[in-house]
Amino acid sequence: MSLQQQKTLFDIYGEQGLPVELITLNVLRTIIATFGILFNTSLVFVTAKSK
Repeated sequence: MSLQQQKTLFDIYGEQGLPVELITLNVLRTIIATFGILFNTSLVFVTAKSK
């Protein structure tokens, strides 16, 4: 894909804004990723503490 064919989100959705579904999906993905990172960090902490 050339640089001329790439469109930004503003080019696609314009003044109407992003769809609520897209925003909701990205918020859920962020929450799930945050919980995953925190869970992984807690497992590392418990493992390091037990040694």
